[in-house]
Amino acid sequence: MYDLGILGGMGSEATETLFRMILSSTETEKDQDFPEMVILNKSSIPDRSAYLLGQSEENPLPVLQEGARELNLLQVGRIALPCNTAHAFYADIQAVSACPVINMLESSLEYIWRTRPGAQVCILGTLGTVRTKVYERYNHFSLDIVYPDDEGCEEVHSVIYDIKTGIHENMDELSGRLARVMQRTADVMAQEASGQKFSEKMAPDAARTGAGAPVFLLACTELSVLGAERFLQFDVLDAMGILAQVSVAAGSKKRKDSGIYDTQVIEEIAQKYV
Repeated sequence: MYDLGILGGMGSEATETLFRMILSSTETEKDQDFPEMVILNKSSIPDRSAYLLGQSEENPLPVLQEGARELNLLQVGRIALPCNTAHAFYADIQAVSACPVINMLESSLEYIWRTRPGAQVCILGTLGTVRTKVYERYNHFSLDIVYPDDEGCEEVHSVIYDIKTGIHENMDELSGRLARVMQRTADVMAQEASGQKFSEKMAPDAARTGAGAPVFLLACTELSVLGAERFLQFDVLDAMGILAQVSVAAGSKKRKDSGIYDTQVIEEIAQKYV
């Protein structure tokens, strides 16, 4: 039996990033200390956003379910699904799986609820994730979920697909585009909260905790490829980083304390998938 099965390929680089995150999240002294994993890089899964937005008739659900069944045949203890948009089909994927499928979206929202009570959560994801409001389906915590404006959402989607397709390989440029969306969003939210522009009211480092400053959630696994560490001027969490932590904690291996995530909270969330 394997500790974990990764139902990946959405995209392939994001799947590789999750694998590396899991390795770096595991306390090890030798090869045998790492989780035993199966990586199913099922790149044939049709585009989730295109289907949800009515731009394609190719339904990804049958291929997602096929992947879950294939992992079950290999006797994985649980499944990680490194695609935020694919969680629009989560219930139907879990329905065909004998083992638990870790819900990355619910886990991320619960983590924020437990560690940042009262925070607004700004979702940075594909237009499929944004327009279908898939995060709201798992907001059992009454968090205030917000989004960038329409132009900002379009730009985030563009950054994501530039990473997917390799159109732009300059990660600094891509990070800069995303940071500008985040700053504009923080400005608007601070202005709404206080009637003053963010930059006029607070010192730069106050962006992380000031009135009106949201928690930005990297809610697309392509954005996880960029990494939350590129955006230290904001309070940023990575949904796939939380997925990696929960995946390790739910398995039989010892989780490494990275100093980024609250150990007790991760362990409590992971108990749902043991």
